Amino acid sequence: MTLSTYTSYLIVTKDLNTSLNRVASDSQVKRETEYYQANIGNVTSVDEFMKDYRLYSYAMKAYGLEDMTYAKAFMRKILESDLTDSSSFANKLTDTRYQTFAAAFNFAGGTKAAQSSAQESDVKDAYEASLTANEAAINTETKYYNTAIDKITTVDGLVNNSRLMSYALKAYGVYTDYYSKDKLKQLLTSDMSDPTSYGNVEYVQKRATLVSTNSDLKVVVDAIDNRSALISANASIDAKLNDTSTTLTAEERQTLEDTKAANANSISTYETALQDAVGTTDDSQLAVIRSNYKTTMTENERLIGIIDKTLAMASQFSFNTDGTLVNATAQTAEQKESMKTTYLINVSEGPSYTLFAANKAHYEEVIANATTVDDLTNDARVVEYIKTAYGLSSVTSASTVRAMLLSDPENANSSAAVKGLQDFPRFFNFNSDGTVKSGMTAQSNADITFTNVKGVEVTMNPLQDIAAKYKTNYLTAYQDDIDLAMENYEKRIDAVKSLSDLMETNKSYWQSNAVTGKEYATYGDKPELWQMAMEAYGIDSSKYSETKVRRILTSDLSDKSSYIYTLKDDNLVKFAKAFNFDAKGNIEVPLQAQSEGVVNDLTSAYKSQKVRFLTGKEAETATKKAETEITYYKEQLARITTVDELLKDSRLVDVMLTSRDIDPKSVTTADLKKMFLSDFSDPKSFVNQQENKDFAELVASFNFDSKGKLTDDKSVLGAVQQRGDVLETVNLYVRQMLEQKEGDSSEGVRLALYFQRKAPEITSAYSFLNDSALTQFFTKTFSLSTYFSNMEVDKQKEMIEKLVDVKKLDDPAYVRTLIQRYTALFDSSNSNASSAALTLLTS
Repeated sequence: MTLSTYTSYLIVTKDLNTSLNRVASDSQVKRETEYYQANIGNVTSVDEFMKDYRLYSYAMKAYGLEDMTYAKAFMRKILESDLTDSSSFANKLTDTRYQTFAAAFNFAGGTKAAQSSAQESDVKDAYEASLTANEAAINTETKYYNTAIDKITTVDGLVNNSRLMSYALKAYGVYTDYYSKDKLKQLLTSDMSDPTSYGNVEYVQKRATLVSTNSDLKVVVDAIDNRSALISANASIDAKLNDTSTTLTAEERQTLEDTKAANANSISTYETALQDAVGTTDDSQLAVIRSNYKTTMTENERLIGIIDKTLAMASQFSFNTDGTLVNATAQTAEQKESMKTTYLINVSEGPSYTLFAANKAHYEEVIANATTVDDLTNDARVVEYIKTAYGLSSVTSASTVRAMLLSDPENANSSAAVKGLQDFPRFFNFNSDGTVKSGMTAQSNADITFTNVKGVEVTMNPLQDIAAKYKTNYLTAYQDDIDLAMENYEKRIDAVKSLSDLMETNKSYWQSNAVTGKEYATYGDKPELWQMAMEAYGIDSSKYSETKVRRILTSDLSDKSSYIYTLKDDNLVKFAKAFNFDAKGNIEVPLQAQSEGVVNDLTSAYKSQKVRFLTGKEAETATKKAETEITYYKEQLARITTVDELLKDSRLVDVMLTSRDIDPKSVTTADLKKMFLSDFSDPKSFVNQQENKDFAELVASFNFDSKGKLTDDKSVLGAVQQRGDVLETVNLYVRQMLEQKEGDSSEGVRLALYFQRKAPEITSAYSFLNDSALTQFFTKTFSLSTYFSNMEVDKQKEMIEKLVDVKKLDDPAYVRTLIQRYTALFDSSNSNASSAALTLLTS
């Protein structure tokens, strides 16, 4: 007895997974699938892909394009299309199979960037937050220091208290890594009046040696530079003397000859000196010597700076040579205040309320004790306070401020008037000779009344007025400074194409890349890009040389033995993860939970699902909502590093499930986690046991390892095809082979299976018209004669919409009804016998 087409169809689909597994285990299918899975990861270009016929033809069959396998030039254009560009070759074709095929591969690779938008945003947010945290930390440490330092009774008590010692060293910008407790103890107990003391021998005398060495090296470097300049000058003179196009007077020629001779004399002198000093006058050897000397001089300057800072720090304590206290406490009141102020100024990463209060207190103290104008203008902090309060330019010199303070307020051409502050001298109490007026302080803390330059009588308290102005301008400047730092970061980070670009100074970059000509002055003194990023993650950038930072940022984060992990600092790992550099310092594609192309495909599918069948305002509203969720998905997914983080965010989960037409309410978080942690290669794993193959393809599209953590494993990321796309390709291939196998026995079963697969993807009548197989299914299902194919497209569309409720094609029951109708009519047209099903359908 011959089975009906519908019965044959039911046999296949009753347990579709079993049917598919049976086909997948077929020796030929299995062999081709294993070949594809083993070799697609080795492909890096379209050429390699197309040259491997087994890979290429496998993929073409999987996506229903087997009949186009021969058209390699055409398919190359498909694979090289930019699917984000609506005018690209693939997107111009009405047959969506080509777009689906192109989306399964990523031959262009993801977008390489030093930072993704999420990484950049995170750094800027963390940097701004770090400024607040920095102020809080300063206050906490200062409070501890203020109390604890007075309890110290011996030098051992100080050097063994790492918190106190760190405070002192940081105050003066000394790298704590350079010092052992023993060395610090010897320095702090040195008698600096004794030339043989440890402090003098190891610091003062070594500093003198470094200074002397640099002086000697500078003589050689200057000689090399001067010689080189004179040789160049004589070359220029020779060019002028030999230039036949220009006529020189005898006097001009003689002047040039005299200059050349004098230069030659000097060159000879320099060469004699160089021969004595370095034993050569060879240009190439001198270039090497100069480079080496400059490197040594730079290092020596660095060491001199460390010595100066260390000696300055040590001078703030008073210990006897035996380690006991000279006075009642380790520091005098003045030394302690100086230490706290120095710490506040040097450790602050920017202006703060704490620093504002300290500057105000310092200014008012100087004002109270000043006897001459020079007491103000010789104090850099006071000058800065005045300049900030009255909005003077940052380049205004102390001498200019002095002249303003001593200006005649009645003189419209005075130094103060030129700055637009003619009344400025009235705010202070100085005589014309710079002394403070008798019986007064430099600035009154009481109301004064005067007629200003505009003829208006004004009453004010000068000391309170300047404090109010300083507070307003200082805190405005504080925020402006942060905003400019952020602005500089944003402008520069997109231009970073290598680690060297990141390490380039702001001044160097804006000298070469200025647009308006103002960038150098605006951004030149802002935090360097790498320093800003380090500070964002709570790292003191002053402790790290550029060489060390380069090693950190080029470390292999997947290798626990790489350099960065030897530093044992989680914040450094966070810093490194904020950038995308390979071992050579080149930028890479950012590692994210989903690759860029996969995200684009998923979000595009999500949007299609949300606007499916909608028109007019409904479609417009749904589109806006979908785009909001897509933006959220892209921004937040870039920050996801584990499966748990992903599943905790219901908005992310809703987007990813909806993209596959899966109702988020139909699956639990626990089951989703089990799917993510499943072994995709094991047919018996939890995810592979799901009736809906979309689950496996979806979770495989994420770049998580078997433990649910973000991974850069190439078997997951793939080269031109991500793991999820490989799985989808394999599933489609097996499905195609199932349909082909069934088609060998019954074309009706094959087309019924094809319709069952494609029905959920149909969005309009045009989906039928753009697919010859679907058109065939439709015409057979409704017994339409060949005249249908000769109708105008609009008429065809109207007929399809009349006979098929496209909106119900994601309903399995409705699809089953259409398949029943189709198979009955198929059997009828291919058999002389009457079909019982047909009788039911047509009665």
